[in-house]
Amino acid sequence: MHTLLMYGPTKNVWRSSGVDWSNFNENMDFCTWLNLVFQNRKHDFGEIPVTTSWALWQANNKSTMEGKRQSFQDICSIIFSIIKEMRELNDKILAPMNAMNSIWKPPQEPFVKVNFDVVFKTTLHHSYSGFVIKNSRGLPIGCGSIFNKFVSDSFTTKAIAYLQALDFVREMSFTHVKVEGDSRTMIVKINQVLPNFSDMGTYIEEIKIKVSSFQHISFYHIDRRVNIVSHMLAKERMSMREDRFWVEDLPTAAEIHLAIDLSRLVSHI
Repeated sequence: MHTLLMYGPTKNVWRSSGVDWSNFNENMDFCTWLNLVFQNRKHDFGEIPVTTSWALWQANNKSTMEGKRQSFQDICSIIFSIIKEMRELNDKILAPMNAMNSIWKPPQEPFVKVNFDVVFKTTLHHSYSGFVIKNSRGLPIGCGSIFNKFVSDSFTTKAIAYLQALDFVREMSFTHVKVEGDSRTMIVKINQVLPNFSDMGTYIEEIKIKVSSFQHISFYHIDRRVNIVSHMLAKERMSMREDRFWVEDLPTAAEIHLAIDLSRLVSHI
């Protein structure tokens, strides 16, 4: 209660958030106070006190553990940015989605298309990245399979795979790139202009920095069914002793699914 309602800049932060805490008294526990806040409010108002509480707790932790003090303005900026980001994400998630194409489509020249995927072993905190670059005829230009240790969660695995795929494309000197993956959350976050304050924020910002080295690059969310080649590349790494990269070639398991993608493409035409 002291940290969230009485410590340092908290009173000014709550006032700026538009939350009334005048009913608070020293004998009241936090849950009782929060119930009072929620009374007679519209449903979506709950995001404000919850996000404000989280931001204040984080600010106190930074001050106590790292000796970094955040100003009242800094904390408010974080709160309003997070709420804005959540609302934008919610709008996109709730918006009617067009049926995703179940057929992989090649890019038009001079673009190349990069598909990536990961396999995540939760208990071991290991992930396996797979990515493939294809040309306008749908043929592989290059691909890779990479093993990663000490990965905290599934979202981080996707971000790491993005970074590794972008590094590989850049090393092959391509400047016009379309990137496809089946993680919708990642695509939305990368395409956002606002800064990202989530745990993934550092990775998202690093991806955006790497993006600046390409002349043209765009990111798209795709159906998992058309991302099987990169998924097989990720799985392939689980049976290999070291990371591997191929130029104008694929391992056998991925080649089979490439042939399926190309046959679907021909029949669709």
